[in-house]
This record gives sequence, structure tokens and C-alpha cells, in this order.
Amino acid sequence: MGELIHDLFYILLDNLGLIILVLCVTSGVALGMFVWSRSRDKKDKDREVSTYAEALRDVTAALNTTTTALSNTQDKLREVHDTNIILHDLLATARQQMKESEETNKQLKSALDAERDQSKTTTDQLQSEINRLNEVVSQLQQQIDNGQVAHLEEVNRLEKLLRASETARLKAERDLRDLRTDFQSLREQLSRPAAEGGPCEEVQPGQEPSVEVEKVTETPLAATANEGANEAVVSPPLESVIPESVPAVPGE
Repeated sequence: MGELIHDLFYILLDNLGLIILVLCVTSGVALGMFVWSRSRDKKDKDREVSTYAEALRDVTAALNTTTTALSNTQDKLREVHDTNIILHDLLATARQQMKESEETNKQLKSALDAERDQSKTTTDQLQSEINRLNEVVSQLQQQIDNGQVAHLEEVNRLEKLLRASETARLKAERDLRDLRTDFQSLREQLSRPAAEGGPCEEVQPGQEPSVEVEKVTETPLAATANEGANEAVVSPPLESVIPESVPAVPGE
């Protein structure tokens, strides 16, 4: 359709002068015939002249109107031609973009298929690994259930030893603080000058003062704590007694 309009446009442009000439000749012939038919009657000569002049003016106006219309039509045809060229360029660009889009879609589809295959393979591998881990967890849970009852008594005994060791440690720390306090008070007494009991014995550097320290008797509670501490020390380490399947004792 665009090519047909394009051809018609150029045909009109090429034959525009001929068309105008034909119109002028036709108008002249018609006018001549009209004048000739009117000139036969001499009585109506004046009226014919007036009619001729009026017809001539009408023909001139018609020719002017036709020329203006042809000029406007020619301008419109040029605009249509330019629009057709622009539309043709846009159509070619759109076709090129469609081809590029098709190539891009093909590449994206290939990449999507490859990604889908890889995802399926990865999912299968992960599912296999999950199944294997579930089996391992089931085996470990079974081992824990079997070994928990066997080592429960050993764990209870170790908890008692730990509590006894902690009690003995706290008692030993209190006794050590008391001894430090007593020793500090004795040092203060030795460094104080003798006011009533005569000169104080000078203590040489590196020589301990000759002061009798009362022997601290061990209370039954401390003896019990020490026995528990000794037993805890003699006991084998927890890592060698508690297997890996037994959970850690609270407080360790």
C-alpha cells in the first residue's frame, strides 16, 4: 500500500503540468463553444458578452481554486511521502529489534534450561546427603540411647566427686585466707618495738622470726572435705571416664 501511494504521488508530480494544461484546454474549449453558440444570436450579443465575462471570471476563479487545491494536494502528498519514509525506517528498526529480542530470548531460554538442570542435580545431591545424614543421626541417637543407661551410675558418682572437690576447694581457700590474716598480724607484732618485754630480737635478712605458731587443728568437716578432695584428685580424668556419646555434666 505504501509503495502504491508512493508511485501515485510521483505520477501526479510528473504529470502535474499536463493535467493543468488539459484542464485549461478543456475550460477554453468549453468556453469557446459557449461563446460560439451565443455569438450566433446577435440580438443577445451584449448579454453573451456579459455572460462570457462572467463565465471567464468563474473559470479564472475555478482555475485559481484548482491550482491552490493542487498545490495543497502536492504538499499533503509530500507530507505523506515523508511520513511513509519515516514509518518505513521505524518498521525496519522494529524488525531489527524483534530479531535481537528473539536471539536474546533464545539465549535466556538456554541459560534457564541449563540452570534448571543444574538446580535439579544439586537438589538430588542435597536430598541424598540429607538422607545419609538422617541415617547417621538415627544411628548416633540409637548409640546415645544404648550408652546413656550404662553410664548413668558413673555420671552420678562423678557428680558427687565434683561436688565434694568444690566444697573442699572452698574450705581450703577460707583456711588459706585465715592463715594469711594470722601471718599478717604476727608480722605486725614482730615489727612493733618492744615496750614492756625487753628488746626485741633482731631479725636478719633471710632469717624467719622465731615465733611459735599454734598448730591448727583440723575440724571433722575439713577432714571430710580433704578426703573428698583427695579422692577427686586420685580419680581419673573425666575425659577418660565419660565417653563421647554421654552429654557433659552441668557445672563442668
